[in-house]
Amino acid sequence: PTILPILYKIFYYAIGRGGLIARHRGAANPIYFAPTIFILSVTGLAGLSLIWARTFYILLFILFSYLALNIVNVFYIFLKFEKNAPALILAFFVTPLIHLSYGVGFLYCIFKYFSGGFKGGVKMRSRV
Repeated sequence: PTILPILYKIFYYAIGRGGLIARHRGAANPIYFAPTIFILSVTGLAGLSLIWARTFYILLFILFSYLALNIVNVFYIFLKFEKNAPALILAFFVTPLIHLSYGVGFLYCIFKYFSGGFKGGVKMRSRV
């Protein structure tokens, strides 16, 4: 029950981070762009693989690399901080969702900012 609220928070956090970077280019750190670049590359390669079959292998390489890095990261967090087996299993599935939420939120903010629709910030929807 706590996964959706976390994904909402990450989404709106990414909107704030994207707004900060759009307004102050000096605040940019390359790591902030990683989930967004990952999402753009995977969707772009998925579209290209329909036209050119060799890009499918590049897409598979990127996805398997991400999966391997995700496994290493989850085990690192498990061994260093959280010694809870259910949390370990859940982290394998939640981490990609968090990266997806952040990447989409960052893209949303950059699109809104450069299209002129970012006036006074983006307000979080109230949840009842």
